[in-house]
Amino acid sequence: MPFFARFLLLLLVFSIHLGVKAQARKESAITRKYSPEALKEDVSVMEKVILAMHPVMGIYKSRDYYRAYFDSVRSSFTDSLNERDFRLRLKLAIDELHCGHTEVLYSNRYYIESAKQKFNYSPYFFVPLQDKVYLLTSLNKKKDTLIRRANRIISINGISADSMLRYCKRFVTTDGYNTTGKDHFIKYGFNTYYLSIFGRPDTFTVEYIRKDTLRKITYPAV
Repeated sequence: MPFFARFLLLLLVFSIHLGVKAQARKESAITRKYSPEALKEDVSVMEKVILAMHPVMGIYKSRDYYRAYFDSVRSSFTDSLNERDFRLRLKLAIDELHCGHTEVLYSNRYYIESAKQKFNYSPYFFVPLQDKVYLLTSLNKKKDTLIRRANRIISINGISADSMLRYCKRFVTTDGYNTTGKDHFIKYGFNTYYLSIFGRPDTFTVEYIRKDTLRKITYPAV
């Protein structure tokens, strides 16, 4: 099997497997929850594909290591999860492969349904620089803003900005133990990552520093 075809197969396994299950019932792919047994079954599919054809086997860790690792991942699913939360858990799991070409996708049905949804966004655009987060711009340039450009962001909805950065980087797959790739993708994609991982609330509460003073602002999503 050609090299990239192997990765394509790995990319599609989860979207096909979970998608077939989702179609078994007339439920929303976004809200439906899957039992721990169903989730563990999908982990077993992932393990089987990776152990059988992933070229990373034996490079960073042994095959026996990954068998034990996936046993641990599988046993961690003790509660029902929706597809979004399950995908996030699997993305954390595959980071252990240290392969930037391996990804976990949503099912086709999930993509179709989510394309029709209206998602909340923050009207402020943030940018990470050297493990700190700053305001880059406001999406509404005609409206005065209390947070000014280059103000340092301390926390968003009670979660410290540096903790957000560290956690978001775990969802970026890179080859080997490369960290510059993670830094690059988070720098330009932080606003997408933190909303996708930490949620899209109706209101945002942001702590920031302006003129050496810690301030707080609460504003609605757009």
